[in-house]
Amino acid sequence: MSRVASLEAFADRDPTNPDLLCDLLDSLVLEGQVQRARERLERAPQALRAMPGVVFRDARLALVEGDLPKVIALLNPLVSALQPAPAGLCHDLAYAQFTLGEPDEALRTLSRASAVEGDDVISIALLTARIWHRQQRIREALALLDGLHDPSRQAEIDGLRALLLLDHGQVSDAAREASRALSLDPAQFEAGLVSGSLALSARHEDAVSIFQRLVAMRPNVGRAYLGLGEGLMMSGDIVAATAVLDRAVTYMPDHIGTWHALAWCQLLQGKLDDAQRSFDQAFALDRTFGETHGGRALIHALRGEREAASESIKRALRLDPHGRNARYAQSVLLLDEGREAEAQSIIQDLVASPQAGRPLVSPDFVNTLRDLLRPKQGGSRGH
Repeated sequence: MSRVASLEAFADRDPTNPDLLCDLLDSLVLEGQVQRARERLERAPQALRAMPGVVFRDARLALVEGDLPKVIALLNPLVSALQPAPAGLCHDLAYAQFTLGEPDEALRTLSRASAVEGDDVISIALLTARIWHRQQRIREALALLDGLHDPSRQAEIDGLRALLLLDHGQVSDAAREASRALSLDPAQFEAGLVSGSLALSARHEDAVSIFQRLVAMRPNVGRAYLGLGEGLMMSGDIVAATAVLDRAVTYMPDHIGTWHALAWCQLLQGKLDDAQRSFDQAFALDRTFGETHGGRALIHALRGEREAASESIKRALRLDPHGRNARYAQSVLLLDEGREAEAQSIIQDLVASPQAGRPLVSPDFVNTLRDLLRPKQGGSRGH
């Protein structure tokens, strides 16, 4: 008889025993029988279900099921009542809070944990590092991971370190750590993000397949959708990229680069109003980002709004002298003035130095856009 079958038999004979129920639920979850665990829990007497240990298992099931508001509703009262609270309970509550966009609250929850030992050391350190990553406290997160070792979770530790290093600009170190993590676990998610990002930067065709696997693994992570969208842009599949980036902004509405990528996809399809809305979303997040001002300048230029375009170009280049969007906008204004050679010089320079996260475009794409858009704006202008 299997352990689960034995525990079920014991629990059936003693249905008011909380320890037996908890052991059974733990074993069922460990075997991946989440629905069966939920059914056993819901059949338990109400008095049993109100006990802290059983509430914790109820929340753990909700966590596996993806019902994060339920996790918070179940665990918040327990954490408040237990001072200090068990580390595992604090971890699960903090994870739900963090995932739902409450990093400060998650850190407060973790600070309430009782003395951390054993497996909880790794779990809480990794979650804390991920929260600090979201808060741009990358140096602190890297320092926390230094010296953290656990053979059973080393791939996860190395993968998170790789992603932190990448976002800290230490590309070669990030590549090394990602390679190490993937050698331990080819499905390690954060190392996969690094691998996909490096492929994207190198404009390698493998980027799309890498991010497709990551999206399949974690279909609620915006960064994976962003990478896939950028890869599809790079390959020229703008329609598919737009659909993917529409998903990305729902998961990362506060990420300026995602709105920019979506705006470019919309631009390349002649959807000027949609592109403007995307740049406006980016502008609402940060009014000092030069590329956003450049994107708005490009919108104005394509609409033939020369004065507004010129003012936006000035602001954009003041904030970012090397901004690409502003230079594209300049090329449109030059074309409108009949200064074809000067405009093409700017465009050729930009096309010759493509960036990750941007589509590959042809030297005549600005002309194509003007031809596509100007009839909708009240008449075409000659080139």
